[in-house]
Amino acid sequence: MHKMTTFGLLTVIIFLIQCLKMTLCEAQCPTGCICISQNNAIPTSYCDGQGYRNVPQNINPKTEILSLTQNNFYQLKKKDFRNLQKLTRLSLKMNGIQRIADDAFLHLNKLKYLNLGKNNLKSISIKVFEHLPSLEELYLNDNQLEGLPSELYNVLPNLRKLHLQNNNLKDNKFIANLKKLEYLDLSKNKLKEIRARMFQNSPNLRSVRLEENQIEAIETDSFKTLSQLTEVLLNDNEIYTLDKKLFANKSQLKKVTLHGNPLRCDCNLHWIYNVLMSAPKMFDHKEEMRCHSPSTLVGKPIVELYEDSFGCELSVWGTWEQWSTCNKPCGGGQRMRKRDCLSSSSSGDDGGNCKGDGMEREKCNAKECNVKGLFTTWSTWSNCPPGVYAERLRTRKCFNPFSDLSVKVTCRGKVVEKELCYGKPVHGGWSQWSDWSDCSQLCKLGTATRTRTCTNPMPQFNGKLCDGLTIEKQTKVCLAALCPPKTEWGEWSEFSKCTASCGEGLQTRRRQCLNEFNQPIEIQKICPGKDTQSKKCVRSKCIINGAWSPWLQWSACDSMSCKRSRIRTCVRHDKRNIENSHCEGESVQQEYCPRSQCSINSIWSPWSQWSDCSKKCGGGVRIRSRPCPGEKSHPSVTCGDQRSESEPCNVHSCDTQVWSEWSEWSKCPNPTTNKQVRKRVCLGAGSNRCSGRSKERRQCLREKVVVDDGKVVKTKENECQPREQIENGRVENIPTENGLFVKYKCDAFYRLKGNDGSDNATCIKGKGWNRNYIPYCIPTCGKPVHKSYSHWYSRARLHGGEITIPHSWPWQVLLEVKTKDIGWKLSCGGSLINDRWVVTAGHCLFDKPPELRQFKPEEIKVYLGVHNVIDRQRSKHVQMSYAKLVVPNLKFDHALLDNDIGLIELATPAKLNDRILPVCLPSRRQRKLVAVGNVGTVVGWGVTRSQRASEELKELRLPVMDYNECVKAYDKSYNLTKSMFCAGKNTSEDTCKGDSGGGYLFRDARKKKWTLQGVVSWGGPQCGKAEKPSVYTKVSLFTAWIRAVIRDRKV
Repeated sequence: MHKMTTFGLLTVIIFLIQCLKMTLCEAQCPTGCICISQNNAIPTSYCDGQGYRNVPQNINPKTEILSLTQNNFYQLKKKDFRNLQKLTRLSLKMNGIQRIADDAFLHLNKLKYLNLGKNNLKSISIKVFEHLPSLEELYLNDNQLEGLPSELYNVLPNLRKLHLQNNNLKDNKFIANLKKLEYLDLSKNKLKEIRARMFQNSPNLRSVRLEENQIEAIETDSFKTLSQLTEVLLNDNEIYTLDKKLFANKSQLKKVTLHGNPLRCDCNLHWIYNVLMSAPKMFDHKEEMRCHSPSTLVGKPIVELYEDSFGCELSVWGTWEQWSTCNKPCGGGQRMRKRDCLSSSSSGDDGGNCKGDGMEREKCNAKECNVKGLFTTWSTWSNCPPGVYAERLRTRKCFNPFSDLSVKVTCRGKVVEKELCYGKPVHGGWSQWSDWSDCSQLCKLGTATRTRTCTNPMPQFNGKLCDGLTIEKQTKVCLAALCPPKTEWGEWSEFSKCTASCGEGLQTRRRQCLNEFNQPIEIQKICPGKDTQSKKCVRSKCIINGAWSPWLQWSACDSMSCKRSRIRTCVRHDKRNIENSHCEGESVQQEYCPRSQCSINSIWSPWSQWSDCSKKCGGGVRIRSRPCPGEKSHPSVTCGDQRSESEPCNVHSCDTQVWSEWSEWSKCPNPTTNKQVRKRVCLGAGSNRCSGRSKERRQCLREKVVVDDGKVVKTKENECQPREQIENGRVENIPTENGLFVKYKCDAFYRLKGNDGSDNATCIKGKGWNRNYIPYCIPTCGKPVHKSYSHWYSRARLHGGEITIPHSWPWQVLLEVKTKDIGWKLSCGGSLINDRWVVTAGHCLFDKPPELRQFKPEEIKVYLGVHNVIDRQRSKHVQMSYAKLVVPNLKFDHALLDNDIGLIELATPAKLNDRILPVCLPSRRQRKLVAVGNVGTVVGWGVTRSQRASEELKELRLPVMDYNECVKAYDKSYNLTKSMFCAGKNTSEDTCKGDSGGGYLFRDARKKKWTLQGVVSWGGPQCGKAEKPSVYTKVSLFTAWIRAVIRDRKV
């Protein structure tokens, strides 16, 4: 116990040190941000959704990862990042950014990741990127870009990933010569063609996404140099034919999409049919690849055609169409024209098989530009000072209407307008939230609060308060530290004998400091007070002796021993000290009864103990005997010859080992130990050792001593009073001839828990109980009993995700939360660990940014016994409970997802049945199951390959991955900590969105129980990527914390 206490104290000290470190870090942390700067973590600042209009200037200069998502930066200036020269990752998405200064990133030469997605950028100067030579990943998606500088390859030599989806791009010249580019996303733009020179200098490209453009033609050699190409997405364009040489010599190509295009199913497209037949997995959504022509095949899926369906008839070119409008009014542009290929049996609608190009281009408008600029729309009027007449203004800008012409323009007219105004009332606005207060409890669960005031701005000139309030307060559950072990004094021992045989002396007694499990603690100082107590005692005067009273009548004859007895009392002349009398002689007399009152059997004495066996193994003999004292007291009685008897012993073979008989219980040595011991030995010379314990202990049965008006009175403890009923079980009190016999039994799906696992206790009148403790019932864990489980365990297991057999995972729960933006939604999974508590991921207990807030108990619904989520509210087998308490781990870090684990206490305890049972927490031995290569099972309702959440519960078997390999897989782009481990394999099978909080389970073959070893935490940006395994929280590191929280709630 002393070791356990020391570990608890060390835990508190380490926790305080970590808190001190975090406090020091917050000295350079902007208001509202979450900043991490510990020894083992990458310095990170998480400032999302704080409403900043400018980049905060008090960010720690050592920061390497900075997230400023969802603020209000309309422009980036030179000074914004001048002190953050160690930045490697920077996120600026969803800020409404319209302009970036040329030298905004002047000092960020170590930056590898830059996210400018979901802003309002229309153009970016090449000078913005000149100071980012180390940049590897760039996000410009969801802006209004119409083009990028063609010299991009000169300033970004190390760029590997480029995200440009959902813009207004019409050309792709800027991609040329990006030699290290591996990933390119140009989906949802306005591209019309793919030229051969587009990718010729990017040999490392693996993934090209061009879906949802306006592409009509792809030149045959467009992908010629891309030997490492693995996927090409071309769906939902205007492509009608493809040359079979386009994908020639692409041995690594695994995925192509062409659905949603007006395909012409003639002999030129016959090669696609052959690929579909020989390698059907290459084309994704192949059932949606349909013919657009000829008319006989319109609307038919290619996979349903026959070999001879792809014919070609003699075709000729039609006349050229008119030239299109030049794409530039000046400075050198391009125009194009088309012609149709007509078959001999069609009117032109079906297309044909003509040699040559159906499209022609030429240069146009080569004259030098002389362009007049255009004004933007007026900005909104500036704020008018409240309560007075003043001047306000609005502005507009002169811009080049042709964004691809690098020409200076001029505009005629004002760029600034002014007018008089009278200020309106100023309505109040909320300030930033204050820091959380200290936890209300030094240890165990408490509450922390924070406030914000209506001062940003303060209401003036009859302005309104914030939601009618001047101050708002929030409260959350907190755990400042684990409490030291709870202790209390045990009962006092009996007072020792008086130190004086007569006259005045001293008596002492002792007590022990006990922990919550009623075990002695060596460190006595933990219990307040003393462990020893003394008092004076007065014996009789030494010169006074007592005198015997007359003998009482003889007792009735004992039928077993054939004896009777009588007693007398020693009486002192000093009546006040009767108990301390002393008389010479015996106080009890015994004699044999008259012969007529004795049975023949009563003349025998009891049998002696059996002698030791003559052999340790191989068959021996042991002997016992009994004397016959009745012959002496009753000469007329003869006892006979049965004075001894023998029996065989140790008959086991000498090649095996077996236990000897138990020894007698030892005597209770003294009041401090309070234990009896008995032993046995392993006999035999075999190689198989005996199983089980060689020593047993039990509590001594003692008389209870109390003090009544200064006198010592001995009473028997628990004079056989019936025991009370136990929770989730029942107690049967059975009266016996000399006391009471008690039988304990638990309800279905519960088991008995106690010191020795015994299910009964006996009370003997005058002696007390043989067991002073009362057992209790706990849920049986990790053992599914539903009839479906036997089918699960016997069927062939697949190494991929599949629908579970209903109720084969009875501890899996489903969480539904009430978010601030969309209301109730299904979010995460979890695992039932007893009838009142659920383990889930820590991040599942918080609403998503920008307002990172912990869900209230009434905002979480927990469903138990669910298989199909659609039936969660209508199935009679499903139980639903709101949360009673929400407890994320104290060290949970939302930015890094470190210590990503939390607990939910159910408002309504679960009613256990064959569909709802808890899973076991891992023991010290079971932690070893999470070894590299061992295969565990993960279950959940997460997103499937169709990018939709599964309606039915799915299961997937994944092997544990080496930690260092996992760190290497994420290439330091994500920070893995020691509270995490990885699982996965080189396939597309993986956990995904919606699986968070679910369990990663291992079966202990020895105990035949399932144990919860991991909680689904996070994974790579895209589910199912073999190189990015799933990451789990290691449950074995948190079992002590889980038990401490549950124990604290019970108290």
